Amino acid sequence: KQEELVYVTAYDILFGQEIAVSGSVEEYIMLHKDTFRTALQKICVKRKVSNVEDLLSEKTTVKPKPRFVRVNTLKTTTGSVIEVLSKMHKVDKDDMVPDMLVLPPGTDMHKHPLVTDGKVFLQGKASCMVAAALSPKPGWKGTKQSILLHS
Repeated sequence: KQEELVYVTAYDILFGQEIAVSGSVEEYIMLHKDTFRTALQKICVKRKVSNVEDLLSEKTTVKPKPRFVRVNTLKTTTGSVIEVLSKMHKVDKDDMVPDMLVLPPGTDMHKHPLVTDGKVFLQGKASCMVAAALSPKPGWKGTKQSILLHS
C-alpha cells in the first residue's frame, strides 16, 4: 500500500493542501517537494498551460465500460443465453469469471426478458471476482445461507 500512499501524498502536496508529516513516506515526499513542484512546472510548460488548474481541467478520455451479465445457471445455460443475446448484440464470454458474459458498453438490459425472468443478472465484474477467485467447494456455506434466510 506504500505505492498508493506515495501517490495520494504527492497529489496533496502538488494540487491540494500540504499535509502534516506523520510518517516516513510523507517525510520523504516533503523533503523532495521542490523537485516535485519543478517537475510539475515543466509539465505545465510542455502542455502550454499557465497554471496547475488549467492542467487539471484538461479533458481526459474515459473508456466506456462494457455491460456484464452473469448467467443464472439454476434457470438456464450460458449457451442458450449467448444464442438469444447474439441475435441483438456482440457477446463475449468473460475470460476470468465463468458464466459471465460481456456485452457492448451502453447495452440496456434492464427490461430484457432474460433479466426479468431471473435467467441473467446485471452485475459488475468486480462483484463476481471474489467468488471466482475463492472457488469455494460445496458444503456448509450454502447451509449457513439457508439458515440465515430462514431466521
